Amino acid sequence: MYASQPIPSSVAHLLCKYPILIVPIIIGTTFIPVGEDCCQPGMISFVFWNGDDSAYKYGMPILEKYAYKGSVFVSTSQIGSPGYLTNDHLQVLNGYNWEIGTHGIDLGSVAANEPSEAKIALQSLSISPLIFATKAVNEEVRLNYMGNLRIDYRGMNSIPVENRYAIKTIEVVRTTSPEEIKDWIDTAANEQKWLVLVFYQLDKPGDLSWTPADFESIVAYARSKEAYQVNLSA
Repeated sequence: MYASQPIPSSVAHLLCKYPILIVPIIIGTTFIPVGEDCCQPGMISFVFWNGDDSAYKYGMPILEKYAYKGSVFVSTSQIGSPGYLTNDHLQVLNGYNWEIGTHGIDLGSVAANEPSEAKIALQSLSISPLIFATKAVNEEVRLNYMGNLRIDYRGMNSIPVENRYAIKTIEVVRTTSPEEIKDWIDTAANEQKWLVLVFYQLDKPGDLSWTPADFESIVAYARSKEAYQVNLSA
């Protein structure tokens, strides 16, 4: 049995650690039957990192097919540019309960005013964004962010996460095979870890792209293993 909506990793951890038999819990819009089947070992998140429009064209329908959600991060200056997500795309993703995050105004720039300005830009679309920095910044800037999703920390996360400012991720690029990811899903299940997969593009040329067919194969595999999809904003 699995939840049809994402749940925060911290909540899922508590449910797994302190199961209560036959008690229905409602968390936001998520209905979770709490019992011996509610907490499958292993958690997973699907992250689309750079606001590429393939997250909407391919990522969303594939994840929805298997009752999963995703997280997408945009640089607000690129919204609506050719090949990137548009305002309408973000509205639809938000309506499907995807997490919407931002790198700031421009990817790689973390000026002190960027967190608030990028947040305002997304709030103008009636979206409450997650704000994640992409590199180490001073404490004043970092306090404006909810977390720090950093792709240079490769690996899986313990549950609960040890350091919310350094969430470990695994990048998926053209040379990454579906078999590798299936092995990571198995490892996450066996070791009760949280696997955060970062995708850049689907069905586009270049070394950072992956095929929609391969993406669906690993999403289907995660579902077959009853891996729980959890929010990054735990």
